[in-house]
Amino acid sequence: MESVKQTLKEEKQALSTELQSVKTTLRTVEKRAEDDGQRKDSLLNDAGFYIDELNTKMQDQEMHLRKEMEERTN
Repeated sequence: MESVKQTLKEEKQALSTELQSVKTTLRTVEKRAEDDGQRKDSLLNDAGFYIDELNTKMQDQEMHLRKEMEERTN
């Protein structure tokens, strides 16, 4: 059970780090795209979609690991 908790913690940290990286990239893209309104909107939409996908992946992984932890404790 302790290993499952550790795995959950590591996976959550990895996804959190990846999400932070995406947010940093989004800020960089926004700054670079200030002069090009249409391109900015497109890039921001793409980045927003990627962030949503990453959040979903993070939630799915957490749910999966919680179920695994519950199964191991029963």
